[in-house]
Amino acid sequence: MTANKPMTGEQLDELMAVAVNMQRDSEKAGDRPTAMFAYAVQVAVLELRKIRDDALALAAENAGLKKFITKECHVAHVEPETFYEEEITRYVNADGYEPETPATDAFLAEVRANARNELVDELEVRFTELSKTSPVPELRSGAAGAAGFVSTFRKGVQS
Repeated sequence: MTANKPMTGEQLDELMAVAVNMQRDSEKAGDRPTAMFAYAVQVAVLELRKIRDDALALAAENAGLKKFITKECHVAHVEPETFYEEEITRYVNADGYEPETPATDAFLAEVRANARNELVDELEVRFTELSKTSPVPELRSGAAGAAGFVSTFRKGVQS
């Protein structure tokens, strides 16, 4: 695990399991500081999960609001009318007037990238398994080629 990448859900699950076991074992051994530390790690994991869930919900809500603004809302657009020499107010679609949401956009891009990475991982596992176990030589060969392609794709995604 590198310090500059967020932990995956699986890594958080593993950390939680280690912390629970550490707390149990240290309580049995009477090692109160270690038990307290393990409990603090569990609380931190739960808080991190909650914050991630809240951030995901807020990002989805913001994306929905942004879509609503561009599709359903209208803005007043004042134009000078040359024939009567007065200003005319027209109501136009709000597309192009939507607020900028760089934090939401970045968060959703990260969610999409993680989903793509998980899909690539799953496809590689399945194709690799199929290339080893398929009774049909052509299917085995095709699956091996697909696994290689998916592996190459992942290397391109990570760089």
